[in-house]
Amino acid sequence: MVNPINTVFLTLDSALQDEILLEGGIKLYQAAEFDVEWNSTVTGIVAGIPKHPTGLCAEVCEKLKVGDEVAFSYRVVSDRGYPKAEDFFSPMFEPQPDRKEYRNSLGDKLKVVAMPAVHGKFNKIWVGFLTDRKGNHIDGVQGNEREVDNWLSKFKFSGVQDMFFNNLLNIKKTEYWRCAFTEILAKKKKDKIVAVNDRIICEPIEENVKERWQLESGIALPYQDLKIRYVDRAKVISGGIELGLREGDIVGFSSNYLEKYSLWNSKYYLIKKKHIIGKWLAQ
Repeated sequence: MVNPINTVFLTLDSALQDEILLEGGIKLYQAAEFDVEWNSTVTGIVAGIPKHPTGLCAEVCEKLKVGDEVAFSYRVVSDRGYPKAEDFFSPMFEPQPDRKEYRNSLGDKLKVVAMPAVHGKFNKIWVGFLTDRKGNHIDGVQGNEREVDNWLSKFKFSGVQDMFFNNLLNIKKTEYWRCAFTEILAKKKKDKIVAVNDRIICEPIEENVKERWQLESGIALPYQDLKIRYVDRAKVISGGIELGLREGDIVGFSSNYLEKYSLWNSKYYLIKKKHIIGKWLAQ
């Protein structure tokens, strides 16, 4: 057993989610090493807890034990580093024929985009531009594909395979993932999800607005429903007891603070307690 200090160690089946399961059991595979932020694994097993945690870490760790299945922030896996010099650029997603994007360890971004031809009368216009981590323009070029490729040739590139995961540790030939206690979101307890940190776990609310839309538009929709999913309210699943919240309550919040996660094959909304505006009262 490993004994971390003021952090939690996890084991994961896979760092990236490279499979998509469609309805009907059809399974697709994707290049998950691109767009890592979207494809990071966010559930795993607790493999190590501090023996003597302090401060807020103790409050979280007392709710956990080795073997618990937990949900955590995508940042645990998506936090990656660059082993080469800082001026090497690595692809941010799988390059497309008309769009490429790269980033280096300083946060500089290098983008290439092909603008569509106008009414088919002109060739595509290619644009390349370099920005710093704050989005400030550094350099760029516009012209045909060859001219932009010549401009790209002055930069140094490395592949996604050259990058490494900052939180991945190898201890006695076993891989562990270092997870800050602040990044633990919830744990699975039998068939329920239990909040263990400062986030309230909620279920999205959908409403069928078919009748309302038909009355307002004067157009009938005989064969399908028309549903909307709210992003300013949700139903509490777990957390917020100190705020007077109970499971099943409807809470309101600003959509700017909404975190969307897919956990154990279900979609959830996560909201920090400090961002809860209030509770919707039953009418």
